[in-house]
Amino acid sequence: MKYEYIKSATTTSTTSLTITDCFSASYDNYYVSISLIDKDTNGSYIHYRYLDNTNTPITTASYDWCGYLLDADSVAKFSIGGSEADTRIRGIQVGGNGANENGGVALYIFKPFDNTTYTTSLSQGVGYFATFTTVFAYKTIGMLKGTTQCKGLYFLSNTGGYDNLTVDVYGIK
Repeated sequence: MKYEYIKSATTTSTTSLTITDCFSASYDNYYVSISLIDKDTNGSYIHYRYLDNTNTPITTASYDWCGYLLDADSVAKFSIGGSEADTRIRGIQVGGNGANENGGVALYIFKPFDNTTYTTSLSQGVGYFATFTTVFAYKTIGMLKGTTQCKGLYFLSNTGGYDNLTVDVYGIK
């Protein structure tokens, strides 16, 4: 397996980040690295949507997702959440808003440019909360139900925004 760099996007002082034209017929599968997450609101989650073939966010209730959260501060403290017919894939990372509370996400996306099958994803994220002195780890699976050709990604927060957010996209050969 070989990862080939496609593009990066960075934003500061905003509530979202759009990465256009990062999916194409050149690759079936993609790896997305979110390496700098600096939030302006404590406890905010990262969510995402796909961009359609005109680079417009798909906002219809056509996303299914399921996530598993592990709270490293407690013995056996975990939760499972999910939704059918949601307007986004939710909760791929959570963390605090202080210095050194950013964490990261590894996101794999399967067949987003193929308009004959559903787009699926798998992510792992981690974030630190100084307020609770704990690390939160996430594992999320997601699906865009529909045979839509996707060309990019739209990241958003459930509350507040980002002081900094950096995303790198790679094609997998």
